[in-house]
Amino acid sequence: MPNAEETKTINPEKWIDSHGKILFRYAMAHLQNEALAEDCVQDTLVAALEHSHSFNGESSELTWLTGILKHKIIDIYRKRHRITYENEFCTDENADNTDNFFDQSGHWVNAPADWGDPLKLAEKKAFRQVFETCLKKMPASLALLFSCRESLEMNTEEICNTLGITTVNSRIMLYRARLHLQGCIQTNWGLSSEIQT
Repeated sequence: MPNAEETKTINPEKWIDSHGKILFRYAMAHLQNEALAEDCVQDTLVAALEHSHSFNGESSELTWLTGILKHKIIDIYRKRHRITYENEFCTDENADNTDNFFDQSGHWVNAPADWGDPLKLAEKKAFRQVFETCLKKMPASLALLFSCRESLEMNTEEICNTLGITTVNSRIMLYRARLHLQGCIQTNWGLSSEIQT
């Protein structure tokens, strides 16, 4: 059984062979662009090499590298949307009219349709196209927060620290993001594989 010192050692020369494909697949799943995913993985490995002293062996090498990759992906999302977070998150002028979904007693005005098994639905290419288009049509700040939570599986604390927002803001915005997606998918799924503009 390895001792504590052995578990803390890393071998950068083997990163590409040992973890390259997994990191690339992870980046592709979130960026949907091969060149961007390759660049992101390269940036991750460079950053990991520069900060190799911070690896303490509490997690596996792959987990540590994936954590760095997550932050690189978030940086790309930020650049893509050019968001000024401090001014955009949870302001009245950006608030979407989510009240239209509920009546005064808090019940759905029009209850969501039963779409069946979500896992089987997600396997359908047409549904994924509608979902991705709806995500692109969402306000950029909501899309970023939703992606951090659901795609990158970041917890509330990580999201708040990364985006510089409060827990309350993150919950409100995640709620709005889910309503946006629900409304957009409800309107467009089954009608067309392309979202009407």
